[in-house]
Amino acid sequence: MGRRFGLGAAAVAAVCATVAGVSSPSAVAAENSAGWPPGTMTAAKYNAAQFGMTVTQVFDAIGRDSCDGSSPNFAASTTKYTYLCWGSEPSGDIYAYANLTFTQGKLTGKSQEHLIKPVEPSMTLAKYNSITTGMPVDQAMAIANRNSCVIWSEEYPAYPSTAGHKVWFHCKAGNVLIGYARYSFTDGVLTSKNNVGLV
Repeated sequence: MGRRFGLGAAAVAAVCATVAGVSSPSAVAAENSAGWPPGTMTAAKYNAAQFGMTVTQVFDAIGRDSCDGSSPNFAASTTKYTYLCWGSEPSGDIYAYANLTFTQGKLTGKSQEHLIKPVEPSMTLAKYNSITTGMPVDQAMAIANRNSCVIWSEEYPAYPSTAGHKVWFHCKAGNVLIGYARYSFTDGVLTSKNNVGLV
């Protein structure tokens, strides 16, 4: 059984909100400022959690000690259920973390914050503006510089079908401390974007 972190009301609401899909990682992060302990979730463990794995297979691969939530049997018997798994690296007043979402007991969505970092942060406002709605993902990432981006959230809502595949890219600026862009693609086409602090 994993450690119980005592989910506060805000975190419970955010985790439950993922029943409609993969939540924004930042929706649950603020709760960690109350002093939750760091965990053992890492980028390698996050990548080891593969789409289509059962709850048991995921926890056999990554361990259970840093993930809050009910038992694997509960997740397997629920239409959708999300586990919140904490890492050990602090970022401001929170720790890195991942959300793992299961549908009928199989991994269909996952998201992460601060576990995976861009290799070459270089996003700018000019690049952001050049990437427009309707653009294919390969074209958009060529403009953004794929090495400046990481996958922030990914979901296969009809797994094992790839129809409706959703992916968010988080692209970090290299010239400002907190600047970034986020791009959302559905079935390989850009559907929305936003940015903070780009110049």
